[in-house]
Amino acid sequence: MTRHLFILRHAQTHGSQHYNSDKERELNQEGILETAQTGKFLKASHYNINLIMASDAERATATAHLIASEISYPINNIKLNEKIYSDNFQELIKLLHGIPDSASQVLLVGHYPAIVDLTNYLSHSQKTNMKTCELNILTFHQSWAELNAGCAEYSFNYHPTDKL
Repeated sequence: MTRHLFILRHAQTHGSQHYNSDKERELNQEGILETAQTGKFLKASHYNINLIMASDAERATATAHLIASEISYPINNIKLNEKIYSDNFQELIKLLHGIPDSASQVLLVGHYPAIVDLTNYLSHSQKTNMKTCELNILTFHQSWAELNAGCAEYSFNYHPTDKL
């Protein structure tokens, strides 16, 4: 079975000086607009995301909720996990290994640098950065439990400022 992993960096936020902790940072207006555009892109592309996982940081949670609204995914079904907040991509691999094989298209909303490291590990790409609200799409044929280095093809990259 062909599987797709959608790796999305959370959308743009307000500066950290307004918050007690990094996890509390909220999306700014540009981030909200970019997230809506990304959701519209996913819907127009006829992807059928059947699992959304996100960091429990406010900016990632809000990004996941906005995407879910755009693609008609039930917000109550979003899986929030504090380990996605980690800067260690190995934590993300462990989470991905636990995804049921019934999920063929998974959106992971996370943070730099772990999501770049994850993309590079799975696809042997050479990305050095991801903009906020940038989306990488990886394709592979293994089960989630069998994900390993280089098993995925880097299929597509999208950012709301791209001209399609």
